[in-house]
Amino acid sequence: MRLLLADDEKNLRLLLSDLLTKAGYQVDTAENGDEALRKLASNPYDLLLTDLKMPYVSGMEIIRELSTRKDAPVMIMMTAFSTVEVAVEAMKLGAFDFIVKPVDPNQLLQILEKASAVSSQQAPARPVRTGTGKKVAGQLVGDSPAMTTLKDLIARVAPVDVSVLIQGESGTGKELVARAIHAASGRASGPFVAVNCAALNENLIESEFFGHEKGAFTGAADRRIGRFELADGGTIFLDEIGDLPFSLQAKLLRVLQERQIERVGGVQTIPINVRVIAATCQDLKKKLVEGTFREDLFFRLAVFPLVTPPLRNRPEDIPVLTGVLLGKLAGQLGVKVPQPGKNFLDSLAGYHWPGNVRELENQLMRLLILQADKPEWNEAVQMEGVTQKSTPVVSEDELLVTTLRRTNCNISQTAEKLGVSRVTIYARIKALQLNLAELRG
Repeated sequence: MRLLLADDEKNLRLLLSDLLTKAGYQVDTAENGDEALRKLASNPYDLLLTDLKMPYVSGMEIIRELSTRKDAPVMIMMTAFSTVEVAVEAMKLGAFDFIVKPVDPNQLLQILEKASAVSSQQAPARPVRTGTGKKVAGQLVGDSPAMTTLKDLIARVAPVDVSVLIQGESGTGKELVARAIHAASGRASGPFVAVNCAALNENLIESEFFGHEKGAFTGAADRRIGRFELADGGTIFLDEIGDLPFSLQAKLLRVLQERQIERVGGVQTIPINVRVIAATCQDLKKKLVEGTFREDLFFRLAVFPLVTPPLRNRPEDIPVLTGVLLGKLAGQLGVKVPQPGKNFLDSLAGYHWPGNVRELENQLMRLLILQADKPEWNEAVQMEGVTQKSTPVVSEDELLVTTLRRTNCNISQTAEKLGVSRVTIYARIKALQLNLAELRG
């Protein structure tokens, strides 16, 4: 990923450049806004990390300039606490996210990882201001019956301002579907704010959702604008909604009903105008029976349910998906795009892909690294755990247990093999109450 870092503080610029280079990004730097615009005009970048206040041209002016360009990188704003409201304006103009100074390295890397995924998928890096639902749905690769149905449903629900619940296995593109709905809706000119409920600290999730006032709790040195407030006029995407703590579900329900929030530690009621799209890879109806998810919240979210099909149910899409992914990944690695042959594609179609499109992308990346010198890929690829299409499909939970046993309960290896995050693995282990010591034995 090519990243442009724009900041007039030399020491911070050097520190962040070193951090991001070690994290695998190709970093270019600019010491002011004018230099950043010149570099953006002459070089293609996937990501832009810019400070708000800089000499000559501010970060806000850069974002405003890029918001009209179709080839704009995914943009992230750095700002001080005192200028957080300006960062909200930046997101409404098209910034993907913002981070408050002093910069937390781990938080920055998490934001950039998510921004990289958006850039890789060629999803809108900013609010889409023009175009149709048909064009947006075209970013969802595949013409199988399952994908054709999904695209049709997206086109139907996008203009209707109702809540949507997207259900599907990990790696099936639920966030891409959410972005397609937003981009084809009447809110396309507003912000799209994504929140991963599984990745949030349970003690701070209320502050993350609704913001907090200065002094609201220990460490709350300044006011913080919450995600719902940031999404005002646009769409908020609540990913992994099934992992939302039960204690927070009632508060979320009240916000959805009353369309207003109160910051933690505050007394002011703030009206919000947002569309809510939620997503989960869990069986929420099962959680209703177990009493771990509120029924009233479920029906409030699932006004219009959508299901993203697993890759094993649309093998006819694998050849075109492979071509699109190889083109993108080869560009990232700076190598020529190989030509996949019939035997190679047939072997991919015969695999059950528990990690879905994300796992396919990871597999192709590994193959590109290992076989970058081969212009044609004609041989069938052998993958660990390969399952032919005639093999009965096992559940996600069974696959998780099997993979944990094979890796001796190594969480990182398990996440990599299944094409999901470590956070997801831990969440499923907790939900299934798995005993890792027994699995190792």
